[in-house]
Amino acid sequence: MLSPILEFVGNPNESRVEPRRVADLLGLPLENLATLAQTHRNTLSRTPGSPQVQAGLGDIVKILVAASQLMEGGSPGRAVLWFKNQPLSGFGGKTAMDLVREGKANAVMEHLQMLADGVYA
Repeated sequence: MLSPILEFVGNPNESRVEPRRVADLLGLPLENLATLAQTHRNTLSRTPGSPQVQAGLGDIVKILVAASQLMEGGSPGRAVLWFKNQPLSGFGGKTAMDLVREGKANAVMEHLQMLADGVYA
């Protein structure tokens, strides 16, 4: 069974993440999502299946899925709130969203993996 987040943002007919659905999930306009995914807003809307767009959106979705799996009940809504608002320890008060915007999605995933492994971060 897929994560509720993947079911919401995915396009099963084309095996890709849909930018509009990710923007809706995060409550962001497409322009802000493009910045977050480190792609140009025109690329995001004109070629949503491009490798660059899918890689940027994929990082965001992976983080949201991992965060939701750590939360009681696997709530997508709680994962989004965490992603946008919770300062992460060791990152100078930055949120996961701030770090992704800076190109540090891997650092967020490592942080989540540490939490999953039981390390208090």
